[in-house]
Amino acid sequence: MKKYLLFVLSLCLPLFLSSCQRDPDQPALPELSVSGTTSFSFDAGGGTGTFTVQANRPFSVISDATWLAFDPQHVDQTVGETGEHVITVTALPNTRFEDRNGTVVVKISSDHKDLSVAQTGNPNSTPSVVYTNDFDKGTSTESEPLTAGGSDIWQNATGYGVTSSLQYYASNASARSTRASDSDNKYSDYDASGDNNIFFGKLPTYFVISGLKLHPQHKNLVMTFGVDPGQDKTFADEDFSVMISKDGNSWVALPACEFSDEVGEAPVRLWAFASIYFSLPDETAPESVWIRFSPGVESSYRIDDLTLRMAEEYETDRLTKIDWSDSQTISISGTPIDVVLQ
Repeated sequence: MKKYLLFVLSLCLPLFLSSCQRDPDQPALPELSVSGTTSFSFDAGGGTGTFTVQANRPFSVISDATWLAFDPQHVDQTVGETGEHVITVTALPNTRFEDRNGTVVVKISSDHKDLSVAQTGNPNSTPSVVYTNDFDKGTSTESEPLTAGGSDIWQNATGYGVTSSLQYYASNASARSTRASDSDNKYSDYDASGDNNIFFGKLPTYFVISGLKLHPQHKNLVMTFGVDPGQDKTFADEDFSVMISKDGNSWVALPACEFSDEVGEAPVRLWAFASIYFSLPDETAPESVWIRFSPGVESSYRIDDLTLRMAEEYETDRLTKIDWSDSQTISISGTPIDVVLQ
């Protein structure tokens, strides 16, 4: 019996081994590697750099940054044969004040390699972003009152105007992660950040940014933010005041909010993307300004993804010039909240 089993095994073993061997007609598994560097840094004037790709498949080089170009951008490498190719990366000059970053992706059929690219801004340009804050330094697990000495989980501001002189004031306002602006697109009609938002509670309630530095050329401005008027509520300009001041005492109302075409009528039961287009009357912008958000109804409104930036050329016909003399006196009380610089 034992001899019989050994005989059977001797017949089956060659068949088993042959089944484990690769079919010579089957292409080799995809292989991809990058050498030379995995990151590039360019100054504002632009420049070139190179990296080397080893691959046994056709591959492409793509990027999310329109200011980058590649040569070659696609290589028809023969399948199964490993080839080595030098790729040249070219960064166009950066005409903006802000630094910028991009990702380069080398991609074959079932694999990819990522490289990072950074470029410094042009110090001779006018800063385009004055202030931006998605309020998402972290995610709040409970209502976080906006108070001096309180949690800074909502302080995620960057931009030209964010300096050590910037401060906040708040009354009955808090950072919350409930009813987040993205909510898997259940509530939001724009590409919102989610996580934290600023909730306005019982009256009087407001959120103030003070000492927001401006560049002398910051005359034509656009303020954008996500806004949620509350469950079963309709946004109304008379219920949501947005004002600007040069000194924190005399305040001028900004023009009415405009909403994206997708919204049409003022939003109901969802986050919407609001824009305010305005220009300052001064020959040169003041050194700094204050911004005040103050709903006239309690425990309803929220804001998120706040940005103040220069208007683009195509937006200038939508600007409304404000009049500093058309002001009202409003006192801002309370202990200021110092900015946390990023």
